[in-house]
Amino acid sequence: GWLHTGDIVRIDEDGYVYIVDRLKEMIKYKGFSIAPAELEALLHRHPRVADAAVMGKADEEAGEIPKAYVVLKEGETAGAG
Repeated sequence: GWLHTGDIVRIDEDGYVYIVDRLKEMIKYKGFSIAPAELEALLHRHPRVADAAVMGKADEEAGEIPKAYVVLKEGETAGAG
């Protein structure tokens, strides 16, 4: 099967997939251009966040909305505070 992510990848000889770049650099939200890298940088400033990736998700009303995937630092939990 196929998985369409909007990313440029490479696959090594063992079949491992590596994301190496983005095909599309901007999210179009209600006519505004939003750079995923700016949102990722903001998320990385949080003390509990180890890594983050942001991509555009299709939305009928807004065109696209930002969707973030966040990896917490070891021992951290998600929650208020």
